[in-house]
Amino acid sequence: MPESPEIRNALFNVGKVTNTQPPRTSSIARSEHPQHSPAKDTVNLSPTSQELESVLEDISHLPEIRKDRVEQIRQALNAGTYHVSSDQIADRIIQETVRNSALLPD
Repeated sequence: MPESPEIRNALFNVGKVTNTQPPRTSSIARSEHPQHSPAKDTVNLSPTSQELESVLEDISHLPEIRKDRVEQIRQALNAGTYHVSSDQIADRIIQETVRNSALLPD
């Protein structure tokens, strides 16, 4: 699945918590203003992070192993008809390396 800058930013912003009221400075301030309610934390998710959360939820329900594909490859291996070029292997290694390095923090 290609990753856009929006999805990458959403990954880093998911779950950021903001305090809706300023912090209290001392116990004296609390006793002087008993009518103030305690601070409440809120979480604001961007539409991109909400979409990412939905996609991740959908992915979590997929099987890790595609049994139909495994069986298809097994049959091709047994029949001697399964061939992958070295160029395809090299291309995939490069793609995975680039993808993984893009996810690493600087």
